[in-house]
Amino acid sequence: MPMTHTVWRIIDLALRPNRPPETTMKFLRAAVTSLLVLSPLALHAQAGQDSSARDVTTHSLLYGPIHASMRTFAGDTVTVGRGAPMTLVAVFATWCRPCRDEVPMINMLQRDFASKVRVVALSMDEGNEAHIQQWLKQYGATYPVARDASGALARSLRAMGVPAVFLVNSSGHAEWSRTGAMMSSLPELRARLKQLPELAR
Repeated sequence: MPMTHTVWRIIDLALRPNRPPETTMKFLRAAVTSLLVLSPLALHAQAGQDSSARDVTTHSLLYGPIHASMRTFAGDTVTVGRGAPMTLVAVFATWCRPCRDEVPMINMLQRDFASKVRVVALSMDEGNEAHIQQWLKQYGATYPVARDASGALARSLRAMGVPAVFLVNSSGHAEWSRTGAMMSSLPELRARLKQLPELAR
């Protein structure tokens, strides 16, 4: 199993609701161990890749202001962070069960706040693109979706698992974020979005 997929699966297991603290720590230690062992191998394998073939290109320092260009499955390029409009970034994976439940919520946010924020989803899947597109069709996603198989943008956002949602402003900083099921924090997010000014046209 590829490194990114392995680590994200472990983190997803750790952050599931009602998980005993000792079990959570066990999974998080496993994730750290996986990163320490597998990162050098992944970097070596990726060293020869052409950067133009990547789905996400980031230009930010670690944990600094975000500036990323993403190629969506529709073939468009979406920029997030410095100099870009306010963007709601939803990080997901097709193997993540709670991510399925969030699709209607993200559709709703895109519909209700189209004048205030752009919405784009980021897939952490490393598999066949057709599988991801089939998943999106099956669960009725209507928003743009890009793939971050390398985890480059997710690392810049400091995403700790999936599902995760980030409200990224034009300075490249996340003004609001949530990791885990969004249902309980949906009223808070909607209230935050209502306060945003209209997007420039």
